Amino acid sequence: MALIQELVVSGAQLTKNSKLKSAIRQVIEAGNMQVLSLLLDEKSEYRTISLESLGTGLWTAIRNCRHDIVELLLDSGADINSEDRTLKNSSLLEAIRKKDSKLSKQLLVAGAAVNGTDSNNNFRFGFIDTVTVLPAVVDWGHYRLIQDTINAGAEIDAREEGGTRTALFVAVEKKNKEAIKLLVDAGANVNASGSVSTGKTVLMAASRNNDLPTVQYLLELGADPDEWSLTVGITTGSVELVETLLEARLHRYKRYSRGYGCSALQHAIILKDATMIKVLLAKGIDANAIVNLKVGVEGEGIYTSSKTSWEPKFYRGKSALGFAIQSDESNDSRIVRLLLEGGADPNSIATNDGRTALLVAIDTGNFGLVKVLIASGANANPELRYGVKRTPLQLAVERGRIDIVNILLDNGADINIGPFDRYGATALQFAAIGGYIGIAQLLIQRGADVNASPAKIGGRTALEGAAEHGRIDMVQLLLNSGALVIGTGERQYDRARELALEKGHRATCRLLEKYNRDIWDNFAAGCDMIVDSGSL
Repeated sequence: MALIQELVVSGAQLTKNSKLKSAIRQVIEAGNMQVLSLLLDEKSEYRTISLESLGTGLWTAIRNCRHDIVELLLDSGADINSEDRTLKNSSLLEAIRKKDSKLSKQLLVAGAAVNGTDSNNNFRFGFIDTVTVLPAVVDWGHYRLIQDTINAGAEIDAREEGGTRTALFVAVEKKNKEAIKLLVDAGANVNASGSVSTGKTVLMAASRNNDLPTVQYLLELGADPDEWSLTVGITTGSVELVETLLEARLHRYKRYSRGYGCSALQHAIILKDATMIKVLLAKGIDANAIVNLKVGVEGEGIYTSSKTSWEPKFYRGKSALGFAIQSDESNDSRIVRLLLEGGADPNSIATNDGRTALLVAIDTGNFGLVKVLIASGANANPELRYGVKRTPLQLAVERGRIDIVNILLDNGADINIGPFDRYGATALQFAAIGGYIGIAQLLIQRGADVNASPAKIGGRTALEGAAEHGRIDMVQLLLNSGALVIGTGERQYDRARELALEKGHRATCRLLEKYNRDIWDNFAAGCDMIVDSGSL
């Protein structure tokens, strides 16, 4: 700054470059009117080059509330629009944000740009390319300036700079009825969204506010009663609002599309809102449909739990029933019971990996839920399909849950269903691998086949699995229960011994070898007795 002053006083030649821009910006930041006046004086030989080098100087002066400098720059003919045609450093936008009515009008009259391009190129990620100052004016709530900005050519449905809101969205969010009508009359699209990736609509804003009159007004204008608006509406606790949105959906489309309302139902489950759950089920929302929204939800789910959040919490890849089972931490399974009473199918596929509701309950280890589902008709022997690799009994054994094993067996679970082809196992094979002696004894008592064939890929017989994991007590139990080691069991014996050695379980290996020798010794002794008997 001092250098510029010295150069000006000494008559040095200034040239337009980045250093000059930076120096002038520092002068403006410091509010040095003396230097600026020297540079911009009508008689100054540096006036033209200085004006060309102002860059974001006007925006800086407005931001710093230096009205004297703003007046000087405007009187000197400073360019009121940024060089890159974005709104990031827009003088008009800064004046609006400062709520400076006089300056905002002055800039509009002078031709300040009301629209610009996205400074962050966010259109590549789903944003609309054009941005406008109009949402900021609506946020301010200056009715006359809203009109003036529209008249100046503002893109009515463009989003705000640095955000995702449209002008109508802001008006609805602010509950500004006059602005809403003004924007609608000016042609605002009630279904416009500032961002494809977030899917936020004006109806969603009205729903979040629990603003039923505006919701009804927007619906009359053709607003789409979408999933997001319904899901956000759940957070309000307003039955009338939710029923209005559901009825509007039916009126518009004549039926619910598959999966519609499921994220809303999940959110009601998270909020433990029994009333909303009952309303949604009574209106026909399917508790068995798997949530698989593409708009705004591309990961596991939305994790915001606030009741006022724009992004209610729910999870992709799960039905409402499946989610309720997975997240249940109650003592009475109240929410799951509500869903079942409202039409949820205990035999439905509850996750996108193909697990049934019963499998999900077993996987969580919730004995109470297993009882509830079985009492509601859950099949203990569902078909292995869609990549499901366990029957309920196999999974319960794998998890080591003897209480669940007992209730499944008491309700008809098939103890000897074969293993899934790839890395599966029978119930007894899982017990042997896991070392669950009590479960293994129970299964054997109930008729489990100790010599059942293993899975085609990565499988183990019960004896092989026990030996590989060094379960010496289990190996003994299986041998005592008829596990074969000679004849048709010779291959099983060889593999069990090899696996035990490979894993360093020498005691297990010795047990197998001794048992094998004893079998052969007894066999030889029997043969000798037969020979001796024949010689008599």
